[in-house]
Amino acid sequence: MFPWQKLRKFTGPLISLRLGTQLLVVGSSAEAAAEILKTHDRFLSGRHVPQVIPRDSHVLRRLALIWSPECMDTWRLLRGLCRAELFSAKAIESNASLREKKVGELMDFLGAREGEVVSIGEVVFSTVFNTVSNLLFSNDLARLEEKGMARLDPQRLRRQLANLIEGTFARWTINVKERRSSFVHDSPKRDFLDVFLANGFDDDQINWISAELFSAGTDTICHDIRVGDVRATEEQRSYEES
Repeated sequence: MFPWQKLRKFTGPLISLRLGTQLLVVGSSAEAAAEILKTHDRFLSGRHVPQVIPRDSHVLRRLALIWSPECMDTWRLLRGLCRAELFSAKAIESNASLREKKVGELMDFLGAREGEVVSIGEVVFSTVFNTVSNLLFSNDLARLEEKGMARLDPQRLRRQLANLIEGTFARWTINVKERRSSFVHDSPKRDFLDVFLANGFDDDQINWISAELFSAGTDTICHDIRVGDVRATEEQRSYEES
């Protein structure tokens, strides 16, 4: 039982906690949770934006999906586009061949380096990065042999992050420029970049949302791979020592 479930009989269904400088409000009953997450979700689903994010809140309201401080109309539009074009069952199924191709390239790369030391985290990161880049821009934006790709993870201090993000944007700037110059409205959509352009997104919006999607697509998978790699190594050592 969570501590606030014990406190509920003294405090009621809403509890406010001060965590450093942040105020946390806990809904400790099913009814309170429904009010927060369903009835008043739009007004209560804003998020705290860390100071390391190198954009002001008023800019993020126009650009961001993950880091938007409030769920305004722009955020709802972005969520709807992502849900329909990237995360729906139809979209996921239509991209199955792309995922199979990228996994095949990963296995070929590892097979060609049998007996060599390979940073599995770096290689998997590049594979996932290219999978996402093909969904967004129909192009690979990384090489499997490229070193330091995992350092594109934008979980750093504000000063470092600003330079890192601009460097990340530069990887697909030419793709956006070339596609924008040849884009024809109402033409068949090849990837999510066409969806951006069809909805009138400017370069700042495309860059920021793409960076968020790359971050979301790579972080969890690469973390899981690294954890699995460490556990497998530990199990192998235990087996050898027994």
